Amino acid sequence: MLRFVYLISGLLLCTGLRGQDVVEAELSRGFIIAPAERVRNLEAYTNSYSLIYTRKSRGKSPWESSYLFPEQGYRLTYLDLGNPELSGHSYIFMPELKFNFKGYGYNNIKFEIGAGLAYFDHIYDQHKNYKNKSISSPVAAAVNIQLNYEFIWGRYFTGGLSLALLHLSAGSFKVPNYGYNIPNIGVHIGYILNRKSDIPQLDTAKASIFQRKNFLTISPFASTKADGNFGEYRFYVEGISVGWERHYRAKSSFSVSTDFAYDPQIPGAWLLMLHPIQPFSRKIQFGERIGYTQHIGQLNLMASTGVYLYNPATDKKLIYSQIGGSYTANRKFDIAMLLKTHLTQADYIFLQLIYRIQLNK
Repeated sequence: MLRFVYLISGLLLCTGLRGQDVVEAELSRGFIIAPAERVRNLEAYTNSYSLIYTRKSRGKSPWESSYLFPEQGYRLTYLDLGNPELSGHSYIFMPELKFNFKGYGYNNIKFEIGAGLAYFDHIYDQHKNYKNKSISSPVAAAVNIQLNYEFIWGRYFTGGLSLALLHLSAGSFKVPNYGYNIPNIGVHIGYILNRKSDIPQLDTAKASIFQRKNFLTISPFASTKADGNFGEYRFYVEGISVGWERHYRAKSSFSVSTDFAYDPQIPGAWLLMLHPIQPFSRKIQFGERIGYTQHIGQLNLMASTGVYLYNPATDKKLIYSQIGGSYTANRKFDIAMLLKTHLTQADYIFLQLIYRIQLNK
């Protein structure tokens, strides 16, 4: 999970926006939703306090104009998880992007996405804190998706309301790890540090280098994950995806892929402990997957859902999903970090190299 956050955070930091600066303070109230019965005891109301710095873009790059001049920023959050003995508190830092629904103005509805790191002062401990099975690593990933309404007071002050979903997790890198899912509502006020009176003009130039192209993609991937009651087993996963990708326009693309994965953990740690030598057929998975990618310059946000054609796992799951991001190095290669899940249950984080072969001129 941390490797996934390193990639997404680095990409957000490298987008290179230029514009006017805003400092905001936000107060939010939320509730922890337990993903499983074993962590129902951690459900509680949460309070969070955030300091946010953002910078409005000015259309220096074509993709900024295509996305109605988004904002880049950084969020520092203190989160009270509502249970001082078991959950304690968390300190979160994340880069973020805000997308405007109607241009450059402040009286606007904005969609915000951020990914960063969270530090916890209370984690799972087999002897001292065995009732907290949500987080077993002091440092984990933080992902925030938020919808804001923002307005301006006078010339330099701003205010707003927000509705957000915060997810905190270490994936399956260390177990037990059920994570925290926290929907919340908030209010914020801000101050514009260097207001610019001119409004940049919308440029219809397209940023994508793949506009209306078809590609064959060959994408090897690899991962590692833990299992067992206390993470005493570690497995290495590798595989390859082969697919067709269609770039319809500058902002988005659609793909269909066939996945093959070799995963020694599929039978489950308990079965491997009893019967350590498992046949090869018990350790492989085949699946067919459809996906959608949103392109933001060289940064790509990816989401897909698939169906297993062959899955020997004892729980017989049928549906799987992948979500994450990639960086376009050139016309042929992307470097991606993705999270594979079964509905709300994380499976593993994997690193993927995407190689493209153009099928049409």
